[in-house]
Amino acid sequence: MLRKYKLLHMAKTFLPKERTSTSILKSDTKIREVVLTAEVREKVKDFFQRDDVSRMCPGKRDFVKRNGVKKQKRLLLYTVKELTSKFVQETGINLPYATLLRAKPFWVVAPTFRDRESCLCVKHENFEFKLNKLKNLQQFVNHTSVEKTIEDYSCDITSYDCMNGICDTCKNPKLESADNADSVTYFQWKSVIEEKIVKGENKKFKITKKAAISSTVNELKTAFIEDIPVMKKHLYGIYIYNKLKKEMKENLTEEEVMIQIDFSENYTTKYASEIQSTHFAKNQLSIHTGVFYTRNVDNGLKSTSFATVSENLDHQAHAVWAHMIPILQIILKNKHINTIHIYSDGPTSQYRNRTNIHLWLQTLIKEFQQITKATWTYSEPGHGKGPMDGVGGTLKRTADRRVLMGHDIKTSSDLVDLFKESTILVKEIPHDDISTAKDLVPKIIDAIPGIMNITKITWQRGPEVTIKTYRHDRFEKQLRMSMLKMMEKF
Repeated sequence: MLRKYKLLHMAKTFLPKERTSTSILKSDTKIREVVLTAEVREKVKDFFQRDDVSRMCPGKRDFVKRNGVKKQKRLLLYTVKELTSKFVQETGINLPYATLLRAKPFWVVAPTFRDRESCLCVKHENFEFKLNKLKNLQQFVNHTSVEKTIEDYSCDITSYDCMNGICDTCKNPKLESADNADSVTYFQWKSVIEEKIVKGENKKFKITKKAAISSTVNELKTAFIEDIPVMKKHLYGIYIYNKLKKEMKENLTEEEVMIQIDFSENYTTKYASEIQSTHFAKNQLSIHTGVFYTRNVDNGLKSTSFATVSENLDHQAHAVWAHMIPILQIILKNKHINTIHIYSDGPTSQYRNRTNIHLWLQTLIKEFQQITKATWTYSEPGHGKGPMDGVGGTLKRTADRRVLMGHDIKTSSDLVDLFKESTILVKEIPHDDISTAKDLVPKIIDAIPGIMNITKITWQRGPEVTIKTYRHDRFEKQLRMSMLKMMEKF
């Protein structure tokens, strides 16, 4: 009524100013906001985009758009309230929770149910099933997060000794002495053998299922305590991988290149319009994605996204190097670079196997003479997400948009042609290149003992072909690659 008859300005002189939602007039008092400098805003952005703070979404629909700016979505691994103390401790910048929340990049968001992952870490998931069940039973567990629980059983979660069972103080987690014979049921991911009839024949398949486990509460406690040493090693591996990766970016020199790689989910080719028989018989394209970092002359860190596309769907070690060699040829046009650092996850069929290590060293020794030193660092299983996952999502989303505009994406060249003027470096890998690479793999390759426990391998050019292996940040052994040495002579 006051607004209708333009008496609102007069009413302000005698009506009370209340701060409730039901007040007649709103208070003139404004909330004071902390003004952030450009430098602080950049540090906040870098913090939230770290792989130990948020994870990149790989899907083509996983993007956020605001004011015409489209960004690949990143999902927070912790709440902003939990991250506030971490930010203050690591940067020394004392920002309150509300300010940090406002300064957070708009594409870094809290996960929702639709963002659930389908490539989770089995160690984390199985431990969390037990943790949540004990929490529901009100049994000695104070925290619902895996990380907080492990902190309770460790002197220092950043200490190698504490997290690898060497520390005398915390190497033996204690169990409550009280017995509880009540029955309980919880879930675990387990590998089982199943028989199926395929073309009239019985065949056995190994599959992973979410199985219900029945036990007593005391047996569940025992299983939980037995898992703690395993989880401590696992969490330390995640911590040290992210730490080494962060330090590498910060200390990268002009003579070094850092590369993060991973295979994206295959892209299914599409026609703008399809008949029924074509709809149910589609081809796929293999996409190997990555991001490489170099240091500019002005000391600035430059990142370049890349992808290689092939109609050959092979993802084994020889295929990795059919995809990688064209990218290395482009990177090493910069003749100042003499050191390569590769970071990846550790699937045994792709990166963490002796064939891949052999081809890696063979490629550097024979084809890239300017490289004098190289390292390969593996993430913990299920924790290899990074910026390269967003590259695959961008390629697929761009291709789908092109199809909606009436164009066909039926071959690898069709997809590559979309990115001729893009900031993403995209190359086509012919089908025969991968087949040829497979034929060139030698029948006898040097063994690498304990490769599943190795997290880092280093090589340096010299008279002998040797590698050094590491478990996290600890040196383990030096191995002489005799087969590669023999090949050098020919």
